[in-house]
Amino acid sequence: MQKDAQDVLHPVAFDGRKLNTAELNYPVHEKELLGVRYALQVWRQYININRHCRHGSRKFEIPAVCRLPRSRPNAWRDVLAALGYPPPFLAALNDEPEEIPYLPDYLVSGYLPLVIPGHTLERVRREASAYRVDDNNTLFRIVGDTRLAPYVEPIYRGFLMSKLHTGQSQLGASGLWGLLKSRGWWPSMKSDLRRFCASCGVCQVSSRPQPNQEREYAVVVADTAIQPFERWGVDLIGKLPSTRDGSRWIVTAVDYATGWPLARALPDAKAKRIAEFIHDEIFLNFGAPRD
Repeated sequence: MQKDAQDVLHPVAFDGRKLNTAELNYPVHEKELLGVRYALQVWRQYININRHCRHGSRKFEIPAVCRLPRSRPNAWRDVLAALGYPPPFLAALNDEPEEIPYLPDYLVSGYLPLVIPGHTLERVRREASAYRVDDNNTLFRIVGDTRLAPYVEPIYRGFLMSKLHTGQSQLGASGLWGLLKSRGWWPSMKSDLRRFCASCGVCQVSSRPQPNQEREYAVVVADTAIQPFERWGVDLIGKLPSTRDGSRWIVTAVDYATGWPLARALPDAKAKRIAEFIHDEIFLNFGAPRD
């Protein structure tokens, strides 16, 4: 900002552009990096050659991924390095991230860019023997003697752990490790599996009580004198996406004494349809409730 003769602040300059068709498909962190690269290229004459920030997307820009074309941020880094920048969004590389930058490119070509930190160069050369890249440009980690496990990108790890954990009846961390170790790999997989299983609500309720934890008891009926099918709880779920027959609501009923559930899909939540549900599903099958 700069003041005019009346001491009013005005922007010295501003710029921007729309994303093209290809750029619209970039992941969010790459769009952010694209903006940084564009700003540094256009306005480099106004910026001193020093560190400006510790950019948050740095931990996502490392190209240790399943498909090598995702190393696009590496190319941007090299462009800015050629312009004389120590790129701001890579200023935190000294934190030694878990992923190994430039590894896929090094495995394919055998070469590394000239302008990279010395500790990164050493790490890539040290770790390269533990990885392989196949003809489809898929990155693998050597597990055991000869087995190859595909590298799992960070964006897919949570979904993969959730899918396996719930699909295998709340399998624990050690079981998930045995199931997954030959089918996928990432550097912190063991600790991530332990943390994921420890944070699962279903596992916490069903696990054995710990000495320093208060046990969460099951839900019990407050009125012990109530008989089966004498008291029902009725609720509505919606609005939901429309089904083929036009249903957008679900009416549910649960017996207080036994927990017996009932449900029906409804096109709307009008009182007439709910009354029909109570008549057809409760009155005709279990008799009139007490209250």
